[in-house]
Amino acid sequence: TTTYRFTVSQTGGCEVKDSIIVEVEEPIEFTVSPTDTIICMSSGSVRLFTNVSQGKPRKYTWTNEAGDVLATSPIYKAPTDKIGETVYTISLSNEICETVTAKSTIKVVGYPQIASVNQKGYRDVEVVPFKDNESTNVMYKIDDSDFQTSESFTDLKYGTHTAYIVDEYGCKSDFLFTTEAPDIQYPIVITPNGDGVND
Repeated sequence: TTTYRFTVSQTGGCEVKDSIIVEVEEPIEFTVSPTDTIICMSSGSVRLFTNVSQGKPRKYTWTNEAGDVLATSPIYKAPTDKIGETVYTISLSNEICETVTAKSTIKVVGYPQIASVNQKGYRDVEVVPFKDNESTNVMYKIDDSDFQTSESFTDLKYGTHTAYIVDEYGCKSDFLFTTEAPDIQYPIVITPNGDGVND
């Protein structure tokens, strides 16, 4: 900002003194955060915001791929309740210099799901994921064990357990199941006479 002072004089000695303030606008330079993000589906939102390094924006406009105006503030909360990919554009203007823009791509992914846990032996199980899970790069664990790539687990205690599945994005879901002890029936009467019946 610079102040210029001037004097206007007329023949006869009359003078008028005044000043004018000239403010030079710098071109806007900024980034948007986050730029490209993959997030698990939820009822919440992801916060997009601008980082201005130069200039003084007076106008903010967030739009989607269809050109719909979504917000007119430095921050926009992008919804994450629907699976899919959306490109958001933020335009900044000081209403004097050229409008500048940046883009942010937000991809919302679903949670991987377990279809069933099948008992393979008395204390061995196999976790079966849904075939239509978006990601095939998943890991599994049961109760407090460590995550592993194998769907098979052995030597579980009889009773109720929780199986977990997680994908490369950190999206995780669980599945409750029970391992049942074998139903062994004992004869009420024992006749140890060597005839092969109730011996």
